[in-house]
Amino acid sequence: MKNKEYNKKNDKVQKVYQYAKLIVFEGGYKEQINYLRDLIENKPYKTISIKEFFKQYIWVVFTCGFKADYVRKHWTAIKKMCCDFDVKKTTEFSADELLKLSPIKNKKKINAIEQSCKIIDEVFVNNVQEIKCKKDAQTLLKKLPFIGEITVYHIMRNIGIDCFKPDRHIVHITKELSISKKDLFEILCSTHREYMGVIDYILWRASATLHDMHPNSSLVEYALKEKNLNDIPQNESKNSTFLF
Repeated sequence: MKNKEYNKKNDKVQKVYQYAKLIVFEGGYKEQINYLRDLIENKPYKTISIKEFFKQYIWVVFTCGFKADYVRKHWTAIKKMCCDFDVKKTTEFSADELLKLSPIKNKKKINAIEQSCKIIDEVFVNNVQEIKCKKDAQTLLKKLPFIGEITVYHIMRNIGIDCFKPDRHIVHITKELSISKKDLFEILCSTHREYMGVIDYILWRASATLHDMHPNSSLVEYALKEKNLNDIPQNESKNSTFLF
């Protein structure tokens, strides 16, 4: 009985993932998937510079609760506000001054960036380079303002630590499939020999694309009913190395 239940659950998981891959690949996100896979394989956090880490941190702060495409539109102005991601130069500005320069007027995010400049230094980044396990990464990165239980996985993944972000899309998928997050990723990682981060990205990107097409839709429902999708929106930022 248990084997039958497992096989039935496994079949549903595979069907949802294959449907998600179809949406993502037809939407033109293959380059992003390859970029993320290379990122996890190369583990750039082991040699990351202060500038690169600061840039990734700022991206995570601004995209928290906001659509990535919205932040991307303002990214050039954000880069200018943060002095081309130079921590020392950015430190010279107060939170109020940064807020005036910021294209996105969110005081909490700006305050976090201003405070982070006092934390992100050579010692902190050296500690990032010495991360040995995910638990170490979580403990260290959550010392930064605005980095909490969910956003910590975002910055971990963006600096090359393989993990999944237990965001709304994963919560909805696991709830509809009656499966734990752990089991979902164990099944898919072992079956497809793929990184958690890549699988997570595919599930997230497919969910977001489907939601843009049909706001009240469910990836699980559409996949299990094998609904045909026409006119899948195309990726408008193929050259961007920012994933989400």
